[in-house]
Amino acid sequence: MSTDLFQSKQTCLKNRKKLNLKLQGRNTVTMEWKNLDKTDAFIQLRHTDTIFNPADDLTAERVNSWKVSAAAGMTFYYGASMLTETDLDRLQALADEQDLIAKYRAVLNGERINTGEDRRVLHQLTRGQLGEDVVENGVNLRSFYEEQNIRIRDFSGKVHSGIIKGSTGKAFDTVVQIGIGGSDLGPRALYLALRQTQSPKMKAFFVSNVDPDDAADVISLINPETTL
Repeated sequence: MSTDLFQSKQTCLKNRKKLNLKLQGRNTVTMEWKNLDKTDAFIQLRHTDTIFNPADDLTAERVNSWKVSAAAGMTFYYGASMLTETDLDRLQALADEQDLIAKYRAVLNGERINTGEDRRVLHQLTRGQLGEDVVENGVNLRSFYEEQNIRIRDFSGKVHSGIIKGSTGKAFDTVVQIGIGGSDLGPRALYLALRQTQSPKMKAFFVSNVDPDDAADVISLINPETTL
């Protein structure tokens, strides 16, 4: 191992130890989830003696009753999952034991649950207001995200119509999405889900790896003049 690489690894380890110490010293940080398998409800769930048999248990009554109304008029049916009534009761007990509803409400109400970066988690505000108003520096963040959605819609419309062009004056026909983790998975999932039913206006490629080979593969397939 080279000296530079060794020193780099040592620096990473030191920083990780500092971060762990910092997090452990904060009252808001709990590591209860690491001991999830020790909770009473989880132990009962692991030792369940009920078995779901689709041939006998997947009845019309079960399908019609095991459902939840979702957004946009959709319904989530979970009757075909390998769960029994006993399993559901124990999962409910586990959620109650871990105070899951209160923790979810903390997300919706904009509490700073990202303790590592001391940040809120506000993905849901791009879709709608489900909790209390989240205000920062006098700005209602739901209104902020609504404005950003309008800006995105306006920008993409101008790209599709050819109003916004590349530096050489050619219209864009390809877009490359660069992102890792959630910045990749969300846009990629949406693109894959909709491309079979929508008339594609542009080709899309995704770069989600810091390894240069990933980007090189995509670059070999595109025309930079017409790529956003």
